Amino acid sequence: MGPEHSGRVRTQEFGVTPTRYFPQSKNEEGSGSGSCFGQIASLKEEFRSFRDNQAREFGSFRDEMRQFVQ
Repeated sequence: MGPEHSGRVRTQEFGVTPTRYFPQSKNEEGSGSGSCFGQIASLKEEFRSFRDNQAREFGSFRDEMRQFVQ
């Protein structure tokens, strides 16, 4: 790049942008906040499904236990 000069800011040369110098890591879902919101929505739905399934299983187990107690 050349010698330092007082009062000047050293740059990354011409044609090099911050995104080219510091590439963004991309996952399978893509990058950016849009994919994060999509992942959050998907996880929320998965959690609701899991919670509902557990509630049904617990209710079934409770009913079976009541039959044994009687």
